[in-house]
Amino acid sequence: MLSKDRIAYIADVSGYVEILSENSNSPILEAVNGRYLYSGDLIRTFKNSNCVIMFSDQTSMFAIGSHSEVKVRDIKENIKKINFNYGNLYIENTSENHPFFIFTRSSQILSKESSGFVNTLTNGADEVYCIKNKIELYNKISKLEVALYEENKVLSLFDGRVELKKSEENFIPDDLSKIIKLASKNIKSPLAEFNYEIGDLVPNYSKNIYLDTYSPVAKKNYRIFAGAGIINLNNNIYSSLTMKGIYDNKYFSFNIELDQYFPIDSSPALDTWNSSKKILSKIKYLNYKSNSGSIVLNSGRLSDITFGHGLVLKRYSNKYNYPLRNNYGISFRYENKDFFNVDIFISDLTSLLDDGALVGIHSSLFISKYIPLRIGFGLISDLNQFANIQDNLNSSFDFRAINSLQIDLSYNLLSKKGYNVDLISEIGAIIFPDSHYYKRYDSTNDNDLGSGLKDKKGTWGALFGIEGSFQDFVKFKTHFHYNDPLFNPGFFNNSYEFERSRLLGPFSSSIPQIQSMFDDFQISDPDGNLGLIVPKDLYLAYKEDEMVFPSFGITFEGIYNYYNKIITNFSVSNFFEYDSRSNTDSYSSIYLDLVIKDKIIRNVADLTIYINRNFAHNPFNFFNSTNENTIIGASFHAKMKSNFNLIFYFERVNYDYNFDLESESIDNIKIETIYSF
Repeated sequence: MLSKDRIAYIADVSGYVEILSENSNSPILEAVNGRYLYSGDLIRTFKNSNCVIMFSDQTSMFAIGSHSEVKVRDIKENIKKINFNYGNLYIENTSENHPFFIFTRSSQILSKESSGFVNTLTNGADEVYCIKNKIELYNKISKLEVALYEENKVLSLFDGRVELKKSEENFIPDDLSKIIKLASKNIKSPLAEFNYEIGDLVPNYSKNIYLDTYSPVAKKNYRIFAGAGIINLNNNIYSSLTMKGIYDNKYFSFNIELDQYFPIDSSPALDTWNSSKKILSKIKYLNYKSNSGSIVLNSGRLSDITFGHGLVLKRYSNKYNYPLRNNYGISFRYENKDFFNVDIFISDLTSLLDDGALVGIHSSLFISKYIPLRIGFGLISDLNQFANIQDNLNSSFDFRAINSLQIDLSYNLLSKKGYNVDLISEIGAIIFPDSHYYKRYDSTNDNDLGSGLKDKKGTWGALFGIEGSFQDFVKFKTHFHYNDPLFNPGFFNNSYEFERSRLLGPFSSSIPQIQSMFDDFQISDPDGNLGLIVPKDLYLAYKEDEMVFPSFGITFEGIYNYYNKIITNFSVSNFFEYDSRSNTDSYSSIYLDLVIKDKIIRNVADLTIYINRNFAHNPFNFFNSTNENTIIGASFHAKMKSNFNLIFYFERVNYDYNFDLESESIDNIKIETIYSF
C-alpha cells in the first residue's frame, strides 16, 4: 500500500493484539508499536491486552481495553471515523473543527475538542461517558440526540431508549487508564482550525433537541422492598411478610431482609428472632471491595468457596435451608494477580465463638512471567463436626475436629488471542481425629482378619490435568484422580453442612476395632430409640461401603458465560477402585446450575436452576433421594406492572429434621409478591 492510504498507527500496545486487514488474502498481523493502520483494518484485543491508536495527524487518538474490537475507516474532509463493535474504548480529539465519529450498533458519537469513554456490549447497549468538554450522541433507533457534559454518562440502548445518569468514579479500567496517560502526552493540537458547519457533518442531524445533562437525577444507591407471600416449610404452611433494604455503591454493598412467618392451620410456630444467630442471618450480605479490587470482604451467606482446584474444598456454601438453618459467614480475599493471593473464610461467626465453625485459609504465590507457575497452599478445619445438631440433643459429646491440607500448582502453557491453557495439579490430605479401621475382605470372625484389617490416621488424594478458557465466555477443566483408600474428593463441598454429622440407627460390627469407632457416639431419639451421631468421615464405614482400595477417577467441568446474562456451570466426576478384589461400586458426583438474568426472557428478571449430588453410586437419583449429599432448587423472578414483582422459590435439602434417626427431604417452597419503592 502507498503511504497516502495510512490512516493511523499503533502508539502503544500491551499483551497480544491482532490486526485483520479488509483484504481477506492478507495474513493476521500482531500489533506492535509503530505499525501503520489502513482503511478497513480491524483491531482486536484479548484477555489482559490493550492498545492505543494515534491518527496520522496526531490530533486524535483512541484506546481499546481487553476483549474489544474496532475498525478504522477512510478519512474524508478531515472527518475521522471508526466502527466500535464491542468492549471498552477511550477517545480523545484536540480539534474543534475536525470531528471524530464513533459508530456502534445503537449510536453515533461525536467528539470535538473533547474526550470520553465508551463501553459497548454485544447486545448493542452503549455506556458513554464524557471526560472533558462535550460529547454528542445520536441514537439510531429513536433518532434522539443528547449533549453529554463532564461527570455525566448516557445509556444508549438498542431498543431506542436513552437514559441520562451521573457517572461513577474510576469507570476506566486501571490497565487501560495507565496506557492512556502515557499516550496522551504525544497528542497535538491542530496548527490551524477552519470553520465547519454542523450541516456538513456525517451524519447530518436534522435539528437540535439536545438534553442538558448538567444536573441529571442521581441514581439512588439504595432500594427498599416490601412483600407478602405463602411459604411451605417441610410440609408446614405459613404466610409471610418481608421488608428488604439494599444499598450499593462502589465500595460497599448491603442486603438485609426482615421477615416474619405466621402459622396457618396446625403448623408449628416459627420464631426467627429468638437468638443472635437468627438475627444476624437476616443480613444476606455485607460486602466491601477496595478501589483497586485487590481486597474483597464478603459476609453473610457464602457460596462456591473453592481452594486450589477443588480436591479438598469445592464449592462450599452455607446459604441453604433458610430460615430453618441460619448462618452468617465471612470470606476475605487479597489478590495481586502477578504476585500473592490469600483467601480466608469462616462458615459462621456465632459457631466460631463456640468453637464449632468450618474455617480455612489458602495462599498462593506467582513465580514470574518467565516461569508462569502459581503455587498454592491451604488449610481447612472443621472445629466441631457435631456443631449443627449438638444443641438440639440431650446427649453431650466432646468436640470432634477434622483437619485437612492441600498444595496446588498451576502452570500457564498458553495465553494468546484470548485463549488460556494451564497445566494443573493438586495434592490433598485429610487427617482423622482418631484411627480409622477398615477391612479389605469378608471375615467370619475377628480371629480370621489377618492382614485384611487396616487402620489409618489420615488419607490423601491427588489430581492432575488441564484447565483452559476462551476470553471470559468459556472455561473448562479436565483432571484425573488418584485416591488413597478412604479418600473422598471434594470432602468439604456445598452439601457439607448437612453431611457434617448424620443421625442414624444403631451399628454393630463383629470386629471390635471397627465397632469402637462408633461407641462414643450413641444417642437416643425423642421416643427413646437408640441410634448414633455419625460424622462424615465415618459415614461410609457405617454403611460398610467404603473405598478400601486405592481408586482412580476423572472429572469434567465447564462454564459458559454470555456477558453475565446467561451462565451455566457443570461438573461431573467418577471414581472407581481398580483392585480386582474390590466389591465396591463406583462413586460419582454431579453439579449443574443455570442462571438467566434480566432482559433475556421477556418480563423475567432472574431464572435459576441448580442440581447437586455428591459422591453417590447413582448421581442422577437426585429427585427421589433423601441422602444428605443431595441439593436441588429453582427460583423465578418475574416483573409485573407498577413496581410489583412475583417471586417463586423452591429448594430441597435432606437431613434428619425431626431427630427420628431417619433423613427426610426438607422442601422450601415460596410464592411471594413484592413491591419496589
